[in-house]
Amino acid sequence: MTAVLAVLYVSAIILIAAFLFTAVDWLEPNRRLAIAFKCAILAAGTAAIANQLLPGGLLAAIDMGR
Repeated sequence: MTAVLAVLYVSAIILIAAFLFTAVDWLEPNRRLAIAFKCAILAAGTAAIANQLLPGGLLAAIDMGR
């Protein structure tokens, strides 16, 4: 994968995560549940970005640690 394509993927992931983060903040009246949703969005975004940037993907990097 080229660097330009990786930057495009990462930018798209960040844009979608920012939209979801704002939507949760705006639509969810329960503050505790909103915080849980925001943490889930951040975790999923981090995993998706790591999957794009690590050689062989995230599962390959996890398997190398064994």
